[in-house]
This record gives sequence, C-alpha cells and structure tokens, in this order.
Amino acid sequence: MADRSFAGLTRLIAAGAVFSLAACTAVPSINTSAQARADAKQNLSQSQADPELVKRARALRKTVLQGAAAGAGVGTAIGFALDQDDGALQGLKIGLGSGLLAGTYVAHVQSNFITRQSRLRQIKSDLDDSAREIATTITVMRDVLVLQKTELAALKEEVLAGRAEASVLDAALSVANSNLEQMQIAVDGAVGRQDEFNKARGLVLVNDTTSSIDSELSSLSMQIASMKAIASDLANEL
Repeated sequence: MADRSFAGLTRLIAAGAVFSLAACTAVPSINTSAQARADAKQNLSQSQADPELVKRARALRKTVLQGAAAGAGVGTAIGFALDQDDGALQGLKIGLGSGLLAGTYVAHVQSNFITRQSRLRQIKSDLDDSAREIATTITVMRDVLVLQKTELAALKEEVLAGRAEASVLDAALSVANSNLEQMQIAVDGAVGRQDEFNKARGLVLVNDTTSSIDSELSSLSMQIASMKAIASDLANEL
C-alpha cells in the first residue's frame, strides 16, 4: 500500500511538472505586453529596494498553508491531486495532511488535529512563528525608514543649496518608492496571515464570545498597525 501511495505521489508530481511546462510554453497570454511591463516594474522595484526588505516581504506573501506546502516539497502539485487516483491522493496526504487539499488553514487544522487542545497548540505555534517573522520584518522596515529619511533630508538640503543636481534626489526618491512598495507587500502579507488566523478563531472558543487565541490575535493586530505606521511615515517623505 505504501509503495502504491509513493508511486501515486511520484506520478502526481511528474504530471504537475509536465502540466506546468505545457501551460508556460503552449498557452500564449493575451496580455503579454502588459504582464511584461508589470514584471519589469516589479523587478526594477526589487533591484532598487533594500535586499533584506525584499526578502522579508517575499516571505510574508506566503500564507500559513503555502509555507507548509513548501516545506513538504511538492509545491504546485497540490492542485493536481483532485484528478489523480486514490494512491496519489493518499501519498500527498501522507506528506501534507488532508486539510491542505481543502485549501484553507481552518480545514487543515480541522483535518489533522482532532482535539481542541491539539488544535490550540498548533494554532498558537503557527501564531508564534508568524509573530516572530513579522517582528523581524518590523525591525528591517524601521532600519530602512531611518536610513531613507536621513538620506532624503540630506539630499533635499543639498539640492536647495545648489550643491547637488535634482536628478540625484530623483534617483533617491525612486529607491525610496521601491522600498515603500516592498513595505506595502509585507503589510498585505501580514494582513493575509491575520485573516487566516481570524478564521481559525472559532476552532478554539472558550465561550460564545471569547477564544483562546484572542491575546495572540490582539498582538498580531498591533504588529500590523506598527507596520502600517512605518510605511505611512516613509510615504510622507516622498
């Protein structure tokens, strides 16, 4: 049975790779030019922005479930599981847990953690992981903000005094805008995580109005507020 499951999983991953390659090479996009411009803009933004900020923003774009899927090493193969035989499905469940196939964090917790206590431990663990990740991101955002404000203030003074060309300030503003874009991506990612955990709140209710993770959710809200304040502060400099 295990051999059949493994074989099924192997076929699933292979099919996913073939399908992905075919989709990339055989189906032209009607918005190729628009997509190319968008990709070029994003690449430019990332190349200009602080590398650590780009890294943190990219990490926060992953949902809790995407992080779990990446850790299991099958990536986009999840989507093909529904069209495979029982062996493939079972093989994927072994590595991921059946909740991931349902596509929601709540379904994942419900399927893989039966008791309220086990669900609470897992959700709190995931919340703690996200809190640490967001705290690191906030530190990076603050460092970038201080650097940008100092640099822009100095360049504005230089331009006003006639000691520097306006083009130098424009270049610095372009970099600052790229950093702001990355901050906004990070904020959006954190808000997405918050939404996932809010939906899981009902799995660990204490009573009709209180959940065992309300304290952690409150802390998460404060972290997001801090992120938004930093991004707003930088935006005011532009």
